[in-house]
Amino acid sequence: MGVTIGIRREDKNEWERRAPLTPDQVRELVRSHGLTVHVQPSPHRAFPEAAYREAGAVIDDTLAGCSIGAIWPAFGITVRCPPAAFAI
Repeated sequence: MGVTIGIRREDKNEWERRAPLTPDQVRELVRSHGLTVHVQPSPHRAFPEAAYREAGAVIDDTLAGCSIGAIWPAFGITVRCPPAAFAI
């Protein structure tokens, strides 16, 4: 089973537009490293869902099958592995 990275939507602050990975970075992870990336939809993210989809990501509201979660907290990118798949 391969690694699946989940990009969580920002829901703490509605004004937050940052994303832990850009569509170009997702494309690199998918094409060059064989990873799977799932992205939670977000109306606020700086990059549209279509850009992530074109980069090879799966748009996924739940991120249930992800083995690693990436979010953008106030002080930088946080990546957590199971059993606590996502950091807050």
